[in-house]
Amino acid sequence: MPRLAQPIALRRKTLLKLMDILYDKFREWIAKLSRAAETGREDYLRQVQNVAKESQDINKILTALPIQITEDLIPIIQQIIGSIAWLDANDEKFKAAASYDEENYNSVCRSMLRSVLLATTRHYNTAHLSSSFVLKLLIQAMEITSNLKVFVLDTKTETDLSTVMASNIHFLKKLQLFTYFFGCTDEVVEQLGLHCTDLRLLIIPHSSAVTDASVPHIIKLKKLIYVDILNTQVSCELYGMLLSESQNIENVHYLSRNHDTLGNISAENLSRIKIVTGYKTSIDTIVEKCPNITVLVMHHITADVSNMTALTRLTILRVSNGDYCTSNLNAAFQGMGHRLFELMLHNIKNLNIAHIITFCPCLENLGVERSTFSSDQNTLDPGNPHFKSVKFLRILETSENEVFLQHLRNYINLDTLQCDKVKEIDDSFVSETIRTGGLKNIANFLVVNAGDLTMRTVELLISNCHQLFTLGYLSRWSGLNPELISNINITVRTRNLDIQIL
Repeated sequence: MPRLAQPIALRRKTLLKLMDILYDKFREWIAKLSRAAETGREDYLRQVQNVAKESQDINKILTALPIQITEDLIPIIQQIIGSIAWLDANDEKFKAAASYDEENYNSVCRSMLRSVLLATTRHYNTAHLSSSFVLKLLIQAMEITSNLKVFVLDTKTETDLSTVMASNIHFLKKLQLFTYFFGCTDEVVEQLGLHCTDLRLLIIPHSSAVTDASVPHIIKLKKLIYVDILNTQVSCELYGMLLSESQNIENVHYLSRNHDTLGNISAENLSRIKIVTGYKTSIDTIVEKCPNITVLVMHHITADVSNMTALTRLTILRVSNGDYCTSNLNAAFQGMGHRLFELMLHNIKNLNIAHIITFCPCLENLGVERSTFSSDQNTLDPGNPHFKSVKFLRILETSENEVFLQHLRNYINLDTLQCDKVKEIDDSFVSETIRTGGLKNIANFLVVNAGDLTMRTVELLISNCHQLFTLGYLSRWSGLNPELISNINITVRTRNLDIQIL
């Protein structure tokens, strides 16, 4: 039977109830503020004060909840914060007051945001949130979320937030992962070095204001195991010094397509390196200097890479931009495919999927994106161990899918299927695959821009896939419309099914 929400768990029911309360209260605030903005400053000020008080009440309720509940609320909280950003950018009635009362407009937005910021929050990801206005409010509220261990800001903002970021970093003394794409500066890194001594991962790529001056401050962070400073102004020489002097950093990231990053580091310091990422990386150099790596990410392959078989601890391989035949990937898979746990291939020409299925019997994660398949494919036994081992499968924008999809029904233990622009996946395909047992363990069915997918597929998945947890993205299925999707949501909640509809 379809997976039910746990009957004793008030957890799921509590979450649903809280979702309704939060969304209803948020909509109520917006409606009242919009009306007040039209009637005048006095009425608007009264509503600002009401929202401030009710925001505090909401925050007290959320703060009193068990941490398991508040952690599960994070996606909802992020949606509400994203809604504030959308309103600020698009709703003229809501932000009308900003033109004559900017101080109170900022205050009420701050109140709404702080209503859902909790001291118990351990991680926060601002993915897809590019509003400088809301991000500034969020950063200024870091004293509330001082227990954060993970903070991710990976979108480009309209204005520079580095000064306010540098001024508030000292609140995050428990931080273990810090991500700041595009906008990080030497001043921010300096504050990290002074206050975030537990930091283990520092990811600040594409930040042109990070220079060699940051390196001494990064060196102070003794617990760092991973650093990404790609496309910053840190020179290869200073990067080499950072890796040479650090005792714990386990990754090397080629900073330049034309510079031998590994050449700046003495060989005796590289036995600890577990991850290598770069463009046009020399396999022979990696084998010589970093023999113990477990993860290899190659963004461009132009030469024979078969010598990677010498990397006896390699379990994760991600390769993009190359030719399967000229790079001799066949020989590489034949020699070390049995050790791979994850394989991601992007923009690879002449890919022979039969080789991967044959030589990679223990893969759990497999991704094929924007690649073309060789016409020379062998007939494969459906009982091949590879089909039982793969649990995560991603196929994105890949031509000649029929070569791959003829084997898809054999993946009997799939947990997650992600597909984009795979027209062969339609109602008939899903029906036949379910009939032959190919999706019996699916938990996450995430398909966009596919063939003709309708309510038939939704009903088949809900009725037959008892582990189903996430079903998406329905708004981009050709046979569904908003009304049908709304009905699906109602059905899921009425039947108390533990399924998220995206």
